[in-house]
Amino acid sequence: MDNLTPTDANPIDLLDFRRFMSDEVASFHREQIDVLREHAPSADLLHNVMGFSTTFDHYRFAKDNALDVAAWGSYPIVRTESIALPDE
Repeated sequence: MDNLTPTDANPIDLLDFRRFMSDEVASFHREQIDVLREHAPSADLLHNVMGFSTTFDHYRFAKDNALDVAAWGSYPIVRTESIALPDE
């Protein structure tokens, strides 16, 4: 992908790259799932998908990999000094 352009990247190139990334992520996880299913066929398989991440297609990933559960981890913020809080 040519990144020497003085403006935004070509939308077709970006779409192609995102599809490629989705294919690669799904393929890698498919390999892992196949191993897990072989050794623990009755185990529920889940993956922690990040709802705000757009690096790959989460819907297709979950469907293509036949996950039992698509999970989402919510991590509390423990360091609040960098967050602008309203004055009370």
